[in-house]
Parts: sequence; structure tokens; C-alpha cells
Amino acid sequence: MPTRASISKRGKGPIRAEAEPDVTANHAPIQISRGVGVTLVVASLLGLAFVGWKAPSVLTTTVGGFALALAFSFPRLPLISGDDTAVTVRLVPTDEDLVVARHTRRLIEQEH
Repeated sequence: MPTRASISKRGKGPIRAEAEPDVTANHAPIQISRGVGVTLVVASLLGLAFVGWKAPSVLTTTVGGFALALAFSFPRLPLISGDDTAVTVRLVPTDEDLVVARHTRRLIEQEH
């Protein structure tokens, strides 16, 4: 079955389909005024304080849950720095070839 782009219109050549917008592109940030931003931050802090005051166990459970999620999301990587150094250095395995291949595929797909 012919596609819309391949059907000619009265012999004038193929109809060109308009390019669809790239919905995966970076979106524009929402613009809010400074006053609204300050109001949102203050309201969030007041809400958090209210929850901590009325139900401290909820706040403790929530903070503890975030801490556990962070602790389990970072696996123990091999330590390559010494014990007496000021900076901790860990060995992070990477696959540069895979990264280059993915970037190349993305560039080729954008051209077509």
C-alpha cells in the first residue's frame, strides 16, 4: 500500500510529508516569577514542618526511605585510592565503545 509521501498529486511529484516535531528534545523550562518561586518554597517548607510536627514517624520513614534508596542505588565499586589520601577514588567500569556506538546511531537516525 502506498504511503502518503509516495502518492503524487496530478503528476507534480511526490507529496512531501511535514517533519514531525521531535518530542524527545529538551523542553523549555517553565518560567515562574521570583515571588511565585519563593512562595512555593516557603509553602513546601511549612508543609514539611507541619507533617513533621503532627506525624513525626511519617517524616522519619520518608527520610529513611530516601537514605536507603540512595545507599542501595550506588554499588560498592573497587577502591583504588589509599587509606591515607584526602580523596576517595573508585574504579568505575565503562564501555566507551558502546557509548560511541549509541551516539553514532543517534546522529545517523537524526539525518534520516
